[in-house]
Amino acid sequence: MGLSVLAALGIPSAVAAELRGSGERCETYHGRVVRGQAFQQPIGDGLVFRLAPDSLGWTIGVIKAGRPEEDFAAIATPPYRGINPRYLEGWHFRNRANSGPNEGDVNAPQEERAFAFVLTPEDYRTAVTSVETLLWGTRTDAERQRALDALAQVSRARGTLRVVNATLGNLAPGTQAWFEALTFDVELCRP
Repeated sequence: MGLSVLAALGIPSAVAAELRGSGERCETYHGRVVRGQAFQQPIGDGLVFRLAPDSLGWTIGVIKAGRPEEDFAAIATPPYRGINPRYLEGWHFRNRANSGPNEGDVNAPQEERAFAFVLTPEDYRTAVTSVETLLWGTRTDAERQRALDALAQVSRARGTLRVVNATLGNLAPGTQAWFEALTFDVELCRP
């Protein structure tokens, strides 16, 4: 995939560069969660920042209140396959053998997690259709270009979650670590 496609798909750094200095409004929230616990914070305009628990940690998301199945961050934060910054999992912070801290041998995001999110259900639907067109199956150049053009028109915002403190569990070598507790700050910026 070319750089123009990746930028059009909403890579967080591209979104951050685009929004920086453009009169965006940013808010910071603080939170703490323990293993298995969800976190939700209304962020205005009917949107909710959430951490959805899974077996190894949490997934960062932004949803419209009452519509949890439409994750506005999932559709706007690539990569769409593989390790994504939205997934906060304990093993990201441990080495391959789970015998000590990750000192670079595990290729995973660390304490700072940048993500993007769309702002409306209409933008969500447009982004879903466009991303599906770009990712799945063979498309003509014209179809790809229409999908890129539509995606470029979708309003986006950005967020950064910073791990302030974390307690990991399941630290036995040869297993996967999980989070027992997480204290974090999240900054959310919208145009």
